[in-house]
Amino acid sequence: MSEFHDDSRLTPTNSEPGTTAFDLTISDRWSVGPGANGGYIAGVMARSVVESLGTLLPDGEDIAMRSMTSHYLRPPIPGPARLVVEPLRLGRSVSVIDVSLVRDDKLLTTARAIVGPRRGGTVEFVDRTPPMFPAPDTLEREVWDNPNFVRSRYDTRYVIGRPVNEFDGADTHVAEVAGWIRTTDEAPVDIPLAIALTDSWMPAVMVRHGFEDKVLNTLDLTSHLFHPFAPPVTGWIGVQNRTTVSHDGYADIDTELWSEDGKLLGQSRQLGLLLPRPDRTQL
Repeated sequence: MSEFHDDSRLTPTNSEPGTTAFDLTISDRWSVGPGANGGYIAGVMARSVVESLGTLLPDGEDIAMRSMTSHYLRPPIPGPARLVVEPLRLGRSVSVIDVSLVRDDKLLTTARAIVGPRRGGTVEFVDRTPPMFPAPDTLEREVWDNPNFVRSRYDTRYVIGRPVNEFDGADTHVAEVAGWIRTTDEAPVDIPLAIALTDSWMPAVMVRHGFEDKVLNTLDLTSHLFHPFAPPVTGWIGVQNRTTVSHDGYADIDTELWSEDGKLLGQSRQLGLLLPRPDRTQL
């Protein structure tokens, strides 16, 4: 059992007909400032979909999540909360499922997931090139002092970019970070953790801009998965994370996840809001 699995544990509870519902505790171990990291929250919501599939699609075989988009409405402050999973469409080709994260009757985050079966015999190709990274044990590990900061939950080895916990500004003119990552307890990567990993890196815009006056808050996160994660993926995950546009206080982030043997596992795109940086003791 891993930290992430413990901190995304769900308890089934009473729900309205046609829905499933879970109680949970938003952990304080995956925090960014006062609220939880958006990737962690998306991963928790993905787990609610995965754990609902047997009820919503009892006759489905080889069903897996293919895509999920999360919208962040309010800061997910650690503590008790509730997840409600509601299917919008259940079909043989694809199903569309909504998730709501609620606390104290306030909607914190919404997500929409697409699930579907494997469809063998269709067109197969990947035109993206796997990253050629040095071995993880040859690279410096990022270290943070705050044990509850989300970055402390991951073992991160930079290839492009560098550890920036000194907050001493940017070291590159390119908004890109890349390298190897895994949880500190080396948890196998299932679908919920894969979703979380798409928002696990230092925002690439900060590597270029620096941390002196800005932070990036995720507004929406869309993750596409090209691997069923059954069984879960073990070992290191290669990540490439880029920002190509920052305008009017908003920035994009594109992320790719790769297995150690060069398979594209998934990719994501998110829109972030640049805000004045809080006191650094919160990080």
